[in-house]
Amino acid sequence: MDFMKSAGIDGIKQPVQGLWLARHRDANAWYHIYPVAQSEYVSLLHVVRHKKASQDIPKVKYHLYKSTCLVFDLLKIFITGFKVLLKHEIRFIVTFNPVPWGSVAWILARLFRKPIILGFIGADFNYYLKNTKWKYFLVYASRHSSIITVTGYNMKEYFLKLGINAERIFVYPHCVKDEFFVDPLNENRKYDVITVCNLIPRKRVQDIILAIHLLKQEAKVVNLCIVGDGQDRLMLENLAREKDVLDLVHFLGWQYDVLPFLKQSKIYVQASSAEGFSISLIEGLAAGLIPITTKVGSEGDHIKDGYNGFFFEVGDYAGLAKLIEFSLLEENYSRIQQNVLKERDYFRTKNAIQICDQIIERITQVK
Repeated sequence: MDFMKSAGIDGIKQPVQGLWLARHRDANAWYHIYPVAQSEYVSLLHVVRHKKASQDIPKVKYHLYKSTCLVFDLLKIFITGFKVLLKHEIRFIVTFNPVPWGSVAWILARLFRKPIILGFIGADFNYYLKNTKWKYFLVYASRHSSIITVTGYNMKEYFLKLGINAERIFVYPHCVKDEFFVDPLNENRKYDVITVCNLIPRKRVQDIILAIHLLKQEAKVVNLCIVGDGQDRLMLENLAREKDVLDLVHFLGWQYDVLPFLKQSKIYVQASSAEGFSISLIEGLAAGLIPITTKVGSEGDHIKDGYNGFFFEVGDYAGLAKLIEFSLLEENYSRIQQNVLKERDYFRTKNAIQICDQIIERITQVK
């Protein structure tokens, strides 16, 4: 049976109320909530979270619960979402992170017979869907959801092979705030290279430090800015000290506003062993930085090697060092950066809002 028909959606003329139920990292919540709320087909988006997004979002009403631990938070998010669905005329549900938060939203959608937009990002797809027992539930949930959103065409191909109709799969464009689309000024930048991430094992920031070390051995001074914090920080600081590049590697810790540091940098490096499509990388692209990245998620959908960025293999810090050196040559930097600037408008909020319009129009049959 067609899920949208079984949900009783028979066409409407006015914007509708929706329910957003998920739990991204706090720094990323705005990017996922904002485009949905700003759709012309949404009158009000009810958001169930443990806290508000970092900035105000028009047409959003929060329903907050106090976060304690995973088990109780799952129960609280279910109860809070249940109450919202009882009290308000919700016409659709949108969620990300199927493990575990999106699973709660999917169950609520089934209980209340509401169409659901189920969004997959990095770990959901690369780990839970492919490498754990969760995959059986996730495949079933995907086949019984109204819309699936993915971060790129590789993900889309995977769901097509599962037999999901192409009309139900949308490549959801990540977006960043308009303030990131600055006119880059390349003179007197403090940092040659920047990376913004949690300092955890899969981010492999040590590879960037080792690349800086190799360049120093060749008498090339390259300054690296590391924005972020985490369990690997002490190890990374010790590595920089051991390799005698502590004067070139600047640990800035967690920063609420990363834009000032992007403005002071030339190249954005992502060395991760697994990603979906990193918002921090997109912020770097929007700010006009040249990306040098591992190809472990949907990066290849937006970065063309040698045109508007470069790829290197996971763990290949020697290859990374060569790409940094090549990119910093003035003639190469100017050429690649111009191509970055040509392509970056894809990540503007207006593009993401247009896709949300298409999705919500589809599942609610707005006329």
